[in-house]
Amino acid sequence: MLCTGCADMRSLLNWGRKNFEQIMENRQNITNYMDMKYCQSCGMPLTNEILGTNADGTTNEDYCIYCYKDGKFVQDMTMEQMIEHCAQFTDEINKNSGQNLTVEQMKEQMRQFFPHLKRWKKGNDVFPFSDAPNTAVFICSHILDCGEEILFVSHDADDGAWQFLCGKEHDESDARILSLKYVLDLDPTIVNLKDLPLGYCAERKSKNDKWVIVKS
Repeated sequence: MLCTGCADMRSLLNWGRKNFEQIMENRQNITNYMDMKYCQSCGMPLTNEILGTNADGTTNEDYCIYCYKDGKFVQDMTMEQMIEHCAQFTDEINKNSGQNLTVEQMKEQMRQFFPHLKRWKKGNDVFPFSDAPNTAVFICSHILDCGEEILFVSHDADDGAWQFLCGKEHDESDARILSLKYVLDLDPTIVNLKDLPLGYCAERKSKNDKWVIVKS
């Protein structure tokens, strides 16, 4: 038995395989953010010259001097306010990183990265999925841009890719790539599929309905 959305899923998977190198580059970019040493407030790469300071004058290994000085944060702001502030430096970031992102693309990248930083991390909750929070996953533009609900999810048997779709028809231009954590934050109800086996898909009629799980 096949989910009714499997044709849509395969369309996106075909798109993904055609663009495998680009997908892997996006995954690696997210992973690199996790592995390198960054200010745990603004995400700036940390060097000894810009380390913040503790109340006793010693250097702080977690934050830059622009965010943390004399044992306290320089500015009281939310994560979203910090993202807006940092996005002002998109041109400089592009120049230093070799990227060519728009301001909106830069903000979106920060929204995926910042929740992993110490200042913005919510408690010490264990991520419910066996995949890492920064795992790159597919999502359709209808969900991301138009507010459609996630009604179809697949966990591909070939490469373990996750697909989060609205259940409508799609073409290649509808494919987007985000982190698994971002999608979970977008719709916490997908946590019920954290143990979805490889090669299976799940459907529901609305966000309030139970998932129906079948083999792809």
